[in-house]
Amino acid sequence: MDIKGFKLLPSHIGKLTEKIFDEYSIYIFNIPSNIIDNYLPNKLHAFVSKTWKNLVKHYFFYSKPIIFASRSQIRNNVESLSNLISLEDFLEDFLSKKDSRLRYNFVITGNSLVFARIPRIRHISYHLLCKHITLSNRSTNVRFAGEFWIDQDDYFKLNNNS
Repeated sequence: MDIKGFKLLPSHIGKLTEKIFDEYSIYIFNIPSNIIDNYLPNKLHAFVSKTWKNLVKHYFFYSKPIIFASRSQIRNNVESLSNLISLEDFLEDFLSKKDSRLRYNFVITGNSLVFARIPRIRHISYHLLCKHITLSNRSTNVRFAGEFWIDQDDYFKLNNNS
């Protein structure tokens, strides 16, 4: 099965943000929806519990200024990843870096896997670009979200408590 991958390219504002803070590489791999439906049939709901904290987060992340700020960092253009590299090889390359501080946020939607490297210093652009809600582009079809990394003992770790 051929899974095609893309790297989202930064806009002019995004390039400025990268120079000031850090690069935010966001990758998308299109996956056939029947595969995702088979393994992850249930959709996740954003901010399920109706706490004050979740209500504030909901109104913040769905507000027009925040949507504009997060989307203005990324152009609609993408860079195709090589046809010679598979998704498995791509992830293996990412995980081969022996730095337990290097982590990746990811989201699986109904037809894609989206992930981004989490910066070591978490400033405002991290909160706008690397949050699951932003990576999924506020999708209502999220199946799984979390973060992964390799710890100091070379064990793969996966956290989905967000």
